[in-house]
Amino acid sequence: MASRRHTLAATATLGASILAGCGILGETEFDFEEVAFAAAEPTDVGEFDEQPDATYEMGTPVWLYVAVVGAETDDVETATLGYEFSIGAPDGTQWQTITEEESWQDAEGDLILAIWRRIETAEAPEPGSYTVDITVTNAVTGEELTRTAEFTVEGGQ
Repeated sequence: MASRRHTLAATATLGASILAGCGILGETEFDFEEVAFAAAEPTDVGEFDEQPDATYEMGTPVWLYVAVVGAETDDVETATLGYEFSIGAPDGTQWQTITEEESWQDAEGDLILAIWRRIETAEAPEPGSYTVDITVTNAVTGEELTRTAEFTVEGGQ
């Protein structure tokens, strides 16, 4: 089979996240390809330095990188994914929830879509271990993916 590259980008209004995609023709099941914490803003799909132990100093932004494969498109070749990042604080309370939806037109074939989300630790309620419940929904099929990731904020205010 032939492969074809799509460059699909959209800027989200929350934080400084960017979405990008790369089309690969084939049959891929809708699933997470990678969930990781980056040391700085990723530069492209799969191009980032992983943050050691997912640990950040208070005031340093957390970069969460999420890559998904196999998102189906509708009959006019538009891919639409919804994202929810539900962040829990060390004391077990809900710190914040971030939701967004992105669409890509002319997205033929299976897609690899990556989103990187900036989380400001300067606004974190306290140092400690945070959880991020990630939900990605394919609006075309209704399929949902879920994953939980953890990061640590060190230092005090």
